[in-house]
Amino acid sequence: PRGGSILTDPYRAKVTNPYPDAVSVSNFHETHSQTGPYEKKTRIFYGATPPGRPVTIDKLIKGIRIFSFPQVAGATSSPYVVNTIFIFQAGGICIAHLGNARFGPSEGQIRALGKIHVLLLPIDGSLTIPHEIGAKIVKRIGPNIVIPMHFAGPELSAQFALALKVEGLGRMKIAKSPDLILSLKTLPPPTLFVVMPPASDVP
Repeated sequence: PRGGSILTDPYRAKVTNPYPDAVSVSNFHETHSQTGPYEKKTRIFYGATPPGRPVTIDKLIKGIRIFSFPQVAGATSSPYVVNTIFIFQAGGICIAHLGNARFGPSEGQIRALGKIHVLLLPIDGSLTIPHEIGAKIVKRIGPNIVIPMHFAGPELSAQFALALKVEGLGRMKIAKSPDLILSLKTLPPPTLFVVMPPASDVP
């Protein structure tokens, strides 16, 4: 409502104009962390330090609340953050971005997430969450909309759609525009699988 904007996991897209009010980075892989054009021009929130220690983030940026849930590998006595789940809340809508997740949120994290209206989930099926596990995560969280990311080509989105059907989630929509306008009044009932077209400037 206050016109705030946040860019998450910047990649090789055209630099936004004007600059976003903040940038979030879920992990340090090059396809998620190309922050160069935004350094010293906006606030950048990293989900972890370069050595892999979790960073606690809970900020309000121009009407957008942004907070983080680290995904930690290894013993809790010696944690290493492999990915960070970022949550964005604005206008009554809650969006969860799972970044480069290799496994789903823990049960404790799912309870702490609360109601998720939009879930952004990586679906390459090999380097990140397998399709079968991803579909179970979607069913467990119960978002109104799930949007696949971290994949190339229609075959993977079709495969993930099949995994969702196994979980009883068969509604799917191919969006015509890379822009998605959301409001609480127009959200579909859970759960609609929405495949977004790539923006023209993203390879």
